[in-house]
Amino acid sequence: MRQVYRDSLNLATQKTEELIKLFPEIPMYHSIYNQLLDIDEKIVKNTIVFSENELYKRYSLGHLAVKNFDYENDEYAKLLIDIFGGVFDYHVSPESFRQLLFDGDEREAVNKVFEVNRQKIRLIDFCGNPLKELKKEIDHESFDLMVEENSFKRINIIIEKYISEKRLEIYYLKKNDLIYLFSYGEYQPGRYMLFLEDIRIWNS
Repeated sequence: MRQVYRDSLNLATQKTEELIKLFPEIPMYHSIYNQLLDIDEKIVKNTIVFSENELYKRYSLGHLAVKNFDYENDEYAKLLIDIFGGVFDYHVSPESFRQLLFDGDEREAVNKVFEVNRQKIRLIDFCGNPLKELKKEIDHESFDLMVEENSFKRINIIIEKYISEKRLEIYYLKKNDLIYLFSYGEYQPGRYMLFLEDIRIWNS
C-alpha cells in the first residue's frame, strides 16, 4: 500500500514540475509542488506521523488547489486527490513500522529520554499502560486490526497481555492525538530492548 502511494507521489511531483515549466506564472502549481515535496520529506522519508488536525492545517493549500480542477475529467486532479487524501492513511498501512530505540542494560533505559516522532518520551510515560487497557478506549474492530497488522500475539498466563514477534510486551501511549505502540522487556538475560512498533491517529 505504501509503495503504491510513494509511486503516485513521485508521479504527481513529476507532472507538477512539468506544469510549472509550462505555466510558471500560475502560483497554484508552485504551492502544490511545495506541498508534495513536504509530504515526501516529512511523511515518507522521515516517517513523521501527524494528527488529523495537523495534516489538515499543514496541507490545506493542496486540498484547496485540488478544488480548482474538474476532477471528474482530469487525471492530474485525480492523482492529487489520491495524494492529499491518502496522506491520512499512509502510516496506517500494514507495512512494518518497527524501529529499535534501545538495546542494553535496564538501568540505562530507565533514565534515558527517547526522541520519537518529534516528541521526548521516557519509559515511565508508557510502561504502566499495557496494550490490553487500550481495548477499553477504542472500538473492538480498530483494536483487532491494530493487533493483526502488527502481528501482535495475545497470551494468557494469569494476566492477559500482548507480545511482539520478539516476545516483548506491548505498551501504548496517547499523546497529541496519536497512539504510540511500544514493545519493551528483557529479550535475553540482562539485555533489555525497546521498539517503537507503530503510531496510529487517535480517534476518541
